[in-house]
Amino acid sequence: MGAFDDIDRAIATERGVPPAAVRADPMTERYGPAPPGPEPERTWWDTAKSAGQTADDFVRAAANAVSFGMADRLAGLTSEGGTDAQVKLSEEARKRSPITSIAGDVVGGVAIPGIGGARVAHALGNTARARIAGYGGEGAIVGALQGAGNTYTGNPEDYAKNAATGGAIGGAIGGTFGSLFGPRNSGPRSTAEVPSTDRLYTEKTANYRDLGNQPPMYEPHAVSARAGDIETNLRSAPNLFEPGTAPVAFRGIGHMHEPPTTAHLGRGVPVSPGDLEAIVQGINKNVVRGSPDQVAGGTVRRGINDFILNPPPGAVMPGMEPAAREATALANRARGNNAGYRRGELFDDLWDNAVTQSGGANSGLNLQNNLRQAVGGAIRRTKGESRASKAHYNDDEIAAMEQFARVPFGDAALRYVDRLAGGGGGLGAMVAGGIGGGYIGQQVKDSPVGGFALGAGVPAAGLALRLIGNRRANANMQELSEMVRRRTPLYQERAANAPMVQPGKSGSQMLRDAITTGLVKNVFGTQEDAEDDPLRITVTPRR
Repeated sequence: MGAFDDIDRAIATERGVPPAAVRADPMTERYGPAPPGPEPERTWWDTAKSAGQTADDFVRAAANAVSFGMADRLAGLTSEGGTDAQVKLSEEARKRSPITSIAGDVVGGVAIPGIGGARVAHALGNTARARIAGYGGEGAIVGALQGAGNTYTGNPEDYAKNAATGGAIGGAIGGTFGSLFGPRNSGPRSTAEVPSTDRLYTEKTANYRDLGNQPPMYEPHAVSARAGDIETNLRSAPNLFEPGTAPVAFRGIGHMHEPPTTAHLGRGVPVSPGDLEAIVQGINKNVVRGSPDQVAGGTVRRGINDFILNPPPGAVMPGMEPAAREATALANRARGNNAGYRRGELFDDLWDNAVTQSGGANSGLNLQNNLRQAVGGAIRRTKGESRASKAHYNDDEIAAMEQFARVPFGDAALRYVDRLAGGGGGLGAMVAGGIGGGYIGQQVKDSPVGGFALGAGVPAAGLALRLIGNRRANANMQELSEMVRRRTPLYQERAANAPMVQPGKSGSQMLRDAITTGLVKNVFGTQEDAEDDPLRITVTPRR
């Protein structure tokens, strides 16, 4: 090469062409930039390293989220450069893998344990205001810790400012999500299994069988006296029942004077709980529903039940007092489990009918609406009574059913959005998909096919919201059903021997912490300079 070659090389270098990229032209033998060659082939090892780096970025973001920014500080204990280097690595990871880092923020936020918001809401009565106070306060604490923990400037004003900002974000999100979606029963719960309706049927049948097997213990004159009191009540105003209008009830009164199970033994024979229970069962089997006899028969049944539960003075034979107390306990247990079975049976019928109706139309997508209508029909009053009140649901149970039937605001908002997005399928889904596809397709000029594909996901999102609403409604029905069946002796016996536990972190709390963490870390979080951070842990590694 001559002097001109050196000049050409110098000119190429001056123009910014690296020496390695300068080669001689075979025709002129002058040096110039080398033409771009083919991209180097990507090996499996390159892919593995890339996946490993992405996974590391995810773990780094999640660790900092769940530890309120302390992961980088703790990692500085064993790394060269201390906290400063770890903070810069986290910033580089966030720039390199923004979506993966946000996913790590979400997972870390969800993993933050509850710190008492549910207990505060429960202690304050678990009303909407109580949930705002409990879950909003908890969210404010989480947000403040994220804001301060992810600050590394060393300036106290920055820590205070970011803590206040994070607390405001967490408090607002927590109060909103807590009031709308927070669990309605957030207090300590027993780990005892709630008996099914079928189990209550088996239990109450066994209870009545045991009651019927109790020995004779009541003086016949006391039973006859109770029969006279019942008859006087039926014949007097305002009842004015007669044997012609209430034949089954008056026949039951006659059996109390002379129980059919002991009639062959003659007068004066002691009466057993089984004798009285046989009279009650006879009334239940023979009375006609909706007739005056049904009302009169109920009076007879209550009179007999009260006699067994509260025997009047002198009604129990001498020496049979322990047996009478056992019979009273058995009667209480049988009546309570039977009442629970009846309440559970009504609720199961409501649930099954709603599911069947929903499956017959709209392929089950309208389940939530059908469940609420079924419950609303059960509490609708006619002449002061409803199916629920007739089944002896108490005030708390009816109030919970009313709340479910009226659709809480959060569920109503979810349902409104899913309808807009075509979650019910059919023509609505086609319209939502077409509008969404057209709009997104217009916005994505460089990829109209991809835009329309995204738009087609609108009805899919609506369907997902519809399924979430159905699942929430189904879960609420399960809670109501269990609430009804907890008011039984069988469950109370189980609960007496089972420990109490505090419910875990609810879905609304997880969502709150995930959103709060993501906002704080990506908008108000890390500062560039970590050099003067008073919380920084810096050590000199051994060489």
